[in-house]
Amino acid sequence: MKRENWFPTTASYLCSAHFEEKYMYHTNVQRRLLSKAGPTIFNFPPHLQKQDKVLRPQPRKRSFDNLQDSAVTVTSLAQMPVGPTSVSADHNYCLPSPKKLKTQYNRVQAENVRIKQMKQFSVRHKRRIVQLQTLFAGLRRRLCS
Repeated sequence: MKRENWFPTTASYLCSAHFEEKYMYHTNVQRRLLSKAGPTIFNFPPHLQKQDKVLRPQPRKRSFDNLQDSAVTVTSLAQMPVGPTSVSADHNYCLPSPKKLKTQYNRVQAENVRIKQMKQFSVRHKRRIVQLQTLFAGLRRRLCS
């Protein structure tokens, strides 16, 4: 999965695009995996792909002429064509459990309610300030006249 300290949980899932067709069987409603299935198709984003490395042999003290000719290029697996079963790199396999998601959702909803109440308080407060300023201006006019 190319994630540090990641271990699958009961809430971890992989989509079917990561499995070869030979590991699938079809029911009337959906596709299912065989018990021996393992993900074999991956297309990692560029920052997670192995980079090409040029291996150069240690130069001998006597000869430096053939150094460029003896360089060996190692091709990374990321450059190998994946074919029509390539997978987009925007998958997220580490979603928290549904219980944690529900807790986060409830916390955000409660925060939204508090924000809405504060906005209403602010609007009422500003309206009251305008009313008091109007009253003060009217009293000042009466006092001056």
